[in-house]
Amino acid sequence: AIDAFKSRGAKIVEIPMEEDGINLDIFLTKLKNKPPKLFYTMPNFQNPTGYSYSREKKKELLDLSLKYNFLIIEDDHMNDLYYEEKPVPLKTLDNAGRVLYIKSFSKLFMPGLRLAFILSPREYAKKIADVKYFTDISSSGLTQRAMDLFLRKTLWPKHVKNIRSIFLKKRNAIKESFKIMPSEVNYTIPNGGLFFWVSLPEGFYSMNLYNEALKHDILIMPGDIFFPEKRPSTGFRMSFAEIAPDDINDGVELLSKIIDEFLDKYRISPIRGTGYRPLI
Repeated sequence: AIDAFKSRGAKIVEIPMEEDGINLDIFLTKLKNKPPKLFYTMPNFQNPTGYSYSREKKKELLDLSLKYNFLIIEDDHMNDLYYEEKPVPLKTLDNAGRVLYIKSFSKLFMPGLRLAFILSPREYAKKIADVKYFTDISSSGLTQRAMDLFLRKTLWPKHVKNIRSIFLKKRNAIKESFKIMPSEVNYTIPNGGLFFWVSLPEGFYSMNLYNEALKHDILIMPGDIFFPEKRPSTGFRMSFAEIAPDDINDGVELLSKIIDEFLDKYRISPIRGTGYRPLI
């Protein structure tokens, strides 16, 4: 999303992410200074943190969009992959036509199937269709018809239920394994999605940890790559999408050992600013 916005010349303004959604105080300050044209967000199981907005923050965001006259792009990439309670899309609370809702099938169906739909206010529909045409003419008719048949045959709910069961077991296995993580490391247990967000102590840079982990064939995503300006970050994303269940305990044990050694080896000046989380 960052690259897509940058390619269109957009000026991107970061808003800190908290466990229950964006920091509304900081957001309001920026709104008063200069309201945006668009606000892009993943309200449920945000990438990379896995955080979800509370219902109260969803409503407040919609109220602010009316007051300051900006549109919201809701990126729903995996609302269906919930482990506790099915989340409410922001769009379902939108009574004023402020939300452009994008639903992707790629993550849960197959990554190679680049297929999604967008639900927008009527006045933007033609412009969106024109932009889509100018970008790639159209999505494959074959894949669209295949997905249409999959939905009409009511195979989607059964498929998603099966996928949820598979990834719930993985999430629970990692949750249990993470008990051996160094005490200085903080992490959140995702209620949905495919990744854990892990935070190192202040003064430690996740890009350095990324390099160390890679030497042992462990891949994590350092938090700075999720910021528009690649800001140094103490956090990193750990995905469990591809790891085999039988490899989880050994993998977490090795990662824990690497982090232990890393905390002893690497120390940099504390990264200034607290409470910041990636925008995307």
